[in-house]
Amino acid sequence: MLDRTHCHPAFDGWNPGRQVYLSEMSADPFGRLGESLADLDSLLASAGLPAGAAGPGDAEGLRAAVPEIVEVTRRLLDRVRAGELERPPQVERENIVRTGWL
Repeated sequence: MLDRTHCHPAFDGWNPGRQVYLSEMSADPFGRLGESLADLDSLLASAGLPAGAAGPGDAEGLRAAVPEIVEVTRRLLDRVRAGELERPPQVERENIVRTGWL
């Protein structure tokens, strides 16, 4: 499905840290996304924040939203693959640096 899926397990504010390629993520990217989002304490730790940074109902609320987040992500990536979103630049040069969220 996705043969080179990566993540950014650590952030500095809004700035992502280095890319990490995980074979289990490439094998099941949406399952891995759901598992990661369902563990708020681990997400906070990877961001360098204490577990107490989240409110008392935040973990439960996030877990409840995980299926919808995963489904929307799946639909958006399907549209990217179909060429409807985030088309690559039409440039004949190599070594183009792409910045952005997608």
